[in-house]
Amino acid sequence: MPKTKEKILAASLSLFNTIGLKQATLQVIAQEVDISVGNLAYHYKNKAEIMAAHNANLESELKEALSHYRNYPHFLDFHIQLQHIWEVLNSYKFIFVNLGEMAIQYPKTFSLIQDFHYKLTSQIEHRLAFHLQRGKIADDLPGYLSRLPNLIAHYILFVPQAEFFVSHNPHQHYFQDTWNFILPILTDTGREEWELMISPALTS
Repeated sequence: MPKTKEKILAASLSLFNTIGLKQATLQVIAQEVDISVGNLAYHYKNKAEIMAAHNANLESELKEALSHYRNYPHFLDFHIQLQHIWEVLNSYKFIFVNLGEMAIQYPKTFSLIQDFHYKLTSQIEHRLAFHLQRGKIADDLPGYLSRLPNLIAHYILFVPQAEFFVSHNPHQHYFQDTWNFILPILTDTGREEWELMISPALTS
């Protein structure tokens, strides 16, 4: 990709995250890159084309996040994936804090998020089944385990993220709140594994 196109994508992403999609006009993006609007239009005719390029990058990042699945046979496997998802959320804040707007104005972007939600839910379901078999979690809350995959995936992606991006140590809140869905069903050995592998990472 030519350097100018790289600069346009980097500048537009930064502007989308800081001042929002509407305020980040082509003129503002061009000024940020220090080029003319005509030069910008040579590379990307309009904001829709810029968004299409960001969609391609976002899709690649989400696929990479899904690749962090069953690489390790313990709880750390999910935490590593959660860390990668947090990085994606941070890189594309403007999408995840305005999912309603995305659904209306950029349905292809929202479709990417929906597809990721579906695949992530499936992965979480299989992870929980694996840890149930390992004896690290218990299915002793009627109906809870069956609802848990969708609850966790929904929380990860669709709960408004703004509070996390402005609060102190937002990643720690995000990770802890996600694990709070699982903590009530940990067995004694599951709790020991969580305390050994995950708890230290939440306070670092």
